[in-house]
Amino acid sequence: MDLCAFQHSIRIDADEQESEFDELRDDLLAVVTFFVARNNGRRSAQNRLKRKREGMEEALPRVEKLTRVQSLQKRSEGRGTLTCE
Repeated sequence: MDLCAFQHSIRIDADEQESEFDELRDDLLAVVTFFVARNNGRRSAQNRLKRKREGMEEALPRVEKLTRVQSLQKRSEGRGTLTCE
């Protein structure tokens, strides 16, 4: 068997080039998607915390008022009725 009798050639198909391009594109898209999702998650958490704090600040005056009313009611329980002058 003579090795020179066999002719070898390397041929790159267009499909293989496109598949490498597609793989690179998919990898880049995955990286971008990862960072965008992480950024959106952080922003969402910050907004959720901000809304929670704002809700607590809005509720605080109502809670203080309710606490004052309950305190007045407890004081007036021993005296009979609560009167406002």
